[in-house]
Amino acid sequence: MKIGRYIFFTGVGVVFGIIAMAIYITFDNFIYPDPWIVIHVKNDSSQDVVGMSIKNENGSVEHVGIQKGQDVRVPVSQFGEGNYTIQLTLQNGAVCGSEIGYIESGSKAIEWVTDEGVINDVYKRLGYPPNKCAN
Repeated sequence: MKIGRYIFFTGVGVVFGIIAMAIYITFDNFIYPDPWIVIHVKNDSSQDVVGMSIKNENGSVEHVGIQKGQDVRVPVSQFGEGNYTIQLTLQNGAVCGSEIGYIESGSKAIEWVTDEGVINDVYKRLGYPPNKCAN
C-alpha cells in the first residue's frame, strides 16, 4: 500500500511539474516573443554603400556594404521596445544617417538609401523627406 501511495504522489508531482514548466515557457515566449529586429536596407542610390553601422541600446552591428541596386537584411538584437540608429558611408565619402523613434522586438523596418538621403518606411509613409547625406 505504501509503495502505491509513493508512486501515486510522485506521478502527481511529475505531472504538476510538467504543467508548471509548460506555463512558464509559454508565458516567457509571450512576454519576450523574439529578441530580434530585422533592418532591411535597400540601396536605391547611384553610389555603393561601403560601410554601415546599426546601433541600439544592446550594442551595434557593422556591415561591409551594399552595391547600388542591391539590398540586405540585418538582424539586430532588441529586447522589448526601443529605437535604433543607422549610419551609412557612401562610395563618394558622404555619410548618411537615419533613426526610427520606436520599434518592438520581433518587428522589421525598411531603410531606403537614395541620392537625396536616407529614409525609413515609417517616415516615408508619413510624407517626410529623406535625411540628407553630409560630405
